[in-house]
Amino acid sequence: MKRPGQRGKILPQRFVRYAGPALILLGVFLILLWVGLRVGRAYGATRRAVVHLEALQEWRSRPPQEVFANFEELKGHIEAAGRDLATVRAEIGFLDPLLRGLSWVPSYGDELAATPYLTAIAADLSGAASDLVQVASQLLPVLQEGGEDSLLQAVAVLQENRPLLQQARARLQHAAYLRTLFDPTPLSDGPYGRFLPLLEELDPLLPTAIRALGLLDDLLPQAREVLGATAPRRYLLLGQNNFELRATGGFLGSMGVMTVEGGKIADLDYRRSYDWDNPNREKMQPPYPYVRYMRFGAWFIRDANWYADFPTSARMVEEFWQRDGHGPVDGVIAVDLYAVQYLLEALGPVEVPGYGVSIGGSNALETLWEGYRRDPGFLPALTSAVAGRLQQPDLLRPERLPALLEALGRSLEEKHILLYFNDPALQSAVVRAGWSGALRDDPGDFLMVVDSDFSYAEVNRFIEQEMAYQVVLDHDLKVRRSTVTLTYRNHFDRWSSAETREQFGGACFDPQTEDLEVSPGCYGDYIRLYLPRGSRFVEAQGFDDGMEYREENNRTCIAGYLRVLPGEERTVSVTYVPPAGPLGGQYRLTWQKQPGTAALPVE
Repeated sequence: MKRPGQRGKILPQRFVRYAGPALILLGVFLILLWVGLRVGRAYGATRRAVVHLEALQEWRSRPPQEVFANFEELKGHIEAAGRDLATVRAEIGFLDPLLRGLSWVPSYGDELAATPYLTAIAADLSGAASDLVQVASQLLPVLQEGGEDSLLQAVAVLQENRPLLQQARARLQHAAYLRTLFDPTPLSDGPYGRFLPLLEELDPLLPTAIRALGLLDDLLPQAREVLGATAPRRYLLLGQNNFELRATGGFLGSMGVMTVEGGKIADLDYRRSYDWDNPNREKMQPPYPYVRYMRFGAWFIRDANWYADFPTSARMVEEFWQRDGHGPVDGVIAVDLYAVQYLLEALGPVEVPGYGVSIGGSNALETLWEGYRRDPGFLPALTSAVAGRLQQPDLLRPERLPALLEALGRSLEEKHILLYFNDPALQSAVVRAGWSGALRDDPGDFLMVVDSDFSYAEVNRFIEQEMAYQVVLDHDLKVRRSTVTLTYRNHFDRWSSAETREQFGGACFDPQTEDLEVSPGCYGDYIRLYLPRGSRFVEAQGFDDGMEYREENNRTCIAGYLRVLPGEERTVSVTYVPPAGPLGGQYRLTWQKQPGTAALPVE
């Protein structure tokens, strides 16, 4: 017989016995329900995002005019995709540690492990795109209006939205970092295989976009000053003829002063460089190679770009400018014929006043060379015409601006436009952008080959050049020996005829007679090799008149003269030991390109 109150004691014991597991099951159920709800919301957001991303894929094939005309629709797709992908990350981001460890799962392990990276990259990219379209939505009306001060207004919009641009860059940097953390190759045969072409396309674009936004952020604080928003700015504009190559890109056959005010070219006085000479000023002693190989008796502004370091040459040009009695300038801008060609491709054909010639398109470089060769006044006339074209209000319209920006960007990156500003803040921004043409000071091994045409003619037009670099390292990756081999072929003989030889002219230093010899199409090249400071010379072969060894701009310079007659092939080799050791356990060589040159084959 049960005692009174015994049942009351038994029930709590049973409750305790079964309540624990029940609560655990309930907790598991609730957690699964919570996870399921979050995964469900993520799945729904993913499906919506895919719809918008597929629509954006179709937009890529549309012409620029249609894109800008329907920009709001494009913006809607980008922003919606950004919101949906942000939702995906917010809902399932907590699963990242678990998913990354599931690569062992049969059939779908690689996809599960890659999901955190792919979704995070997609969210970063869409977020950056959303930031950028917000800026673009404010910028486009200014550009479409095409007012006289539209450039300054556009700069003001960019400056106001600088935090948003910085945020977009940070998102892209994070996406680039995530991209380095996983290999998508195993995904090629699975459901994610369709994303591999997009990743392959993304890989080269990400660094370019990050660099572009970084440059924009660096230059924006000084942009209004450069454009003369607060006071007129005077810049010395140098025309470098790279068919008569010199250290910074070409012979200074033409130049002038350009006044920029309120974001516009207010005035341009551009002439043959000879027209700026002051015959009454005190003579300046030219560098010795000018004296020996070109028989200079004096030094003029047209040959002032002697130094391979463009800031040094720019300061020298300014010194000549002031010694010749001309007013002060705020900086120096050098432009070669490749840059002119790129600009003409973006601007369309330009009529050259006084010559009855329309120049542009694929024939631009040949027309430029022929016009300048026959009449040195051709390039100043063309420059004035291009400057006038740059002032037309429709140039900054959204459908035309990308081509112009691409031409300018390409010219700056390939060193066909060089910039120097007297203002230290402006110059620092240019140096950080890599547009100063300065000799680089990168650690490790270094090489820059600088050719200067001393032939009194545009012979570089016919020179084929190859470069080879051989380095021997010890077991500690320290350089034991480096050899640079340069090969030059003069193809003037293929082009010349009796008439053109007479028109072309030219004279080269003859090492045998030690004097200038008239020889149309001969190539007299003063070669300079810039190496790490303290490099020890071993031997040189092929120079015609000995060799020079000196320190210049914190680099060791080995130089010599070489004459290549039409139809000849000549080779020069220099062997030396640089004081270069490994960096971070690796051998590193920085090979700097000479301004004014196209891409050259290197072995």
